[in-house]
Amino acid sequence: MRHELQRRVTDLHKNTKSSHHELTILRQMSEGMKEDRMFSLQETLNQNTKMIADIVQANAEQSVCLTMMQVILAGTLAFAVLDRFTGTWSVVNREWAKDFIDLMLGTPYLWFIFNMILWSVMGWFIGRTVRKKGSDKALVMDIKCRLNEECNIEMMDMYLSEKEIISENVRYDASGIVQEITWVESSKRKTAWGGTCPRITLLYDDEHGYLLDVLVHYSKAEGKLKPKEVREAVMQELLDYRVLPERKDEDEEEDEE
Repeated sequence: MRHELQRRVTDLHKNTKSSHHELTILRQMSEGMKEDRMFSLQETLNQNTKMIADIVQANAEQSVCLTMMQVILAGTLAFAVLDRFTGTWSVVNREWAKDFIDLMLGTPYLWFIFNMILWSVMGWFIGRTVRKKGSDKALVMDIKCRLNEECNIEMMDMYLSEKEIISENVRYDASGIVQEITWVESSKRKTAWGGTCPRITLLYDDEHGYLLDVLVHYSKAEGKLKPKEVREAVMQELLDYRVLPERKDEDEEEDEE
């Protein structure tokens, strides 16, 4: 029995040593697979980066092309305006315009210089207008009011029925039914919002009757209200429609982005 036990111990030792070698091989294989996957991931990231760079380059080229088209259109418009003044159907043959026409056409290169100046002026005006409109469109303000207050669902439905809803999302989960309603205020109420029509989003729990968040997307280029005034306008409207109960304290947490 002692001899047999020694042989079994020897076999176990060999099996353990073999398992150790197999574990080492598996570890090396896993390291190789890990490196392969890292290489593949790096290659994919490089491809995506190159695609993004190509897209950025294409956008830059399109921006240059758009700028050139604006300049060409400005020149076309300028020449069309001049053509209305100097064409055969215009004021060229009128007595009061003869002195101006004789001066412009009688002086060498003066008419060409006048065309180029008007083209430059039209191009500068169009470019300035486009840049101003772009900057005004980017001048926006997002306000988030986190309320988590009990609300009147019946009055909420009546309040939303008067709005022109553009988006409605519903989320069902264990905590309740969360509805996300988005609308843009009508142009009739521009005065109340400082001269613009903000986009407002309400998040409320329809099952338990809680108003969770109010989000307002406000254009500062068109409107004149400050963040506090926008918040007060939203809260006052909810109070007027009795969506929220009357209260003395207004210490809701407000996040401005």
